Amino acid sequence: MTYEQKPCESRLSSSKWLFVLCFLVYSAVYIARGNLSYVRTTMIADGILTEGLSGTLSAVYFGCYAVGQIVNGSAADKRPPFLLVSIGLCVIAVTNAAMMFSVPAAVRIIIWAINGFGQSMLWCPVFYIISNVLHPKLRFTAITVITLCTPVGKASCAWISGFALSFGKWQNVFLAASSIIAVIAVLWISASITMRKDLVIPHPECKKSEDSASKKRGLFGILSESGVIFMLPAMLVYGLFLNGVLEVMPSILSKQYSLSSTLSAFLDSFIPLLGSLGVLVSNLLYIKLFKRNDMKSAAFVMAMSMVPMAVMLLLTCGGGFRFGRYADSIVLVITYGLVYILQLSFGHFCVSLVPVKFSGFAYAATVSGIANAIGYGGSAISSYAMNFAVEKLPLWQTVIIWMLCLVAGTVFMIPAMIKWNKFVKNSLVDK
Repeated sequence: MTYEQKPCESRLSSSKWLFVLCFLVYSAVYIARGNLSYVRTTMIADGILTEGLSGTLSAVYFGCYAVGQIVNGSAADKRPPFLLVSIGLCVIAVTNAAMMFSVPAAVRIIIWAINGFGQSMLWCPVFYIISNVLHPKLRFTAITVITLCTPVGKASCAWISGFALSFGKWQNVFLAASSIIAVIAVLWISASITMRKDLVIPHPECKKSEDSASKKRGLFGILSESGVIFMLPAMLVYGLFLNGVLEVMPSILSKQYSLSSTLSAFLDSFIPLLGSLGVLVSNLLYIKLFKRNDMKSAAFVMAMSMVPMAVMLLLTCGGGFRFGRYADSIVLVITYGLVYILQLSFGHFCVSLVPVKFSGFAYAATVSGIANAIGYGGSAISSYAMNFAVEKLPLWQTVIIWMLCLVAGTVFMIPAMIKWNKFVKNSLVDK
């Protein structure tokens, strides 16, 4: 689809259908990224993977996803977003299909790395569409609701992967993911063609700010002056809790509380479901408490994450069980679920609401891509670190590390909040 400048806005009815499709696309791709964690044990038992190769696949995936977010974030502000999403969906479908076959370990790593890069081609174009193409009446609602893709997608991944595994072969999990993404790719390409006449996709140059001083500062200058540069280290902490801890939670439940793999997976599936409350929490804080101040809202939820973490520390310190292993495991899941809710809210503020303010500079998708890349960089680092922590450290020591990470994230958000308030007050971004 070529960029076209029109004096009118995209039609409201077409915008509604387009958003539904965006939600479907971004929810479904979680099925093709988290599925590996549900077949890892089976593939190791079958001799397809080793423990080391399993960890390498996860780290390589997150690393390529993080790099891809930076590359594709910039591309989404300059290239047709519908085309980028179409290519990404095709790459994901092909790589998941390729994982079904018996190939050398190095080839499997390359395949999953390509899947990570393909996955990175989706968020920034989808974000560009929401912040620039949808009818203005839908944009804030869309930016908020799209956050639900994470819990919906992760829960769907658990259920679909479990159903596919019930047929006895780990290959079925990748076949199911590939088939679903292929169908969605056809729907996306068809819709992008049929809706073309009703959508207005502004050329990047038409979105540039008229403020000549802002043009001279460039991307790094704007990131520094706005305080976003201080927000980025806190994104590493967000990445830790978004994926790193979530991936090892079944192992923690199995090792610490001697739960079966089935029960551990069942309890773990409740965490992303609890995360869906993050949309309600973030909206209440953003609109009611902090009067649409994105960075202050983000700083608050990062700090508040320490409250349930403190409860978790009290629960685990000293070893042994407080209320019995089943009750303790449920309390652990609930307290971490509260941390997860707050961290998803943090991601909503920092990956969606803050970047959209830069659409006037044609940097919205770029800033969102950078923030998301740092977050998934934190996921890549923590994928290795958390596996080590679970094996080598008592749980209470691991929880202390998590608490220290939250303290560091909160400290970085203080200068980010101060600079952002000045930046917005000077009317340098779209309020």
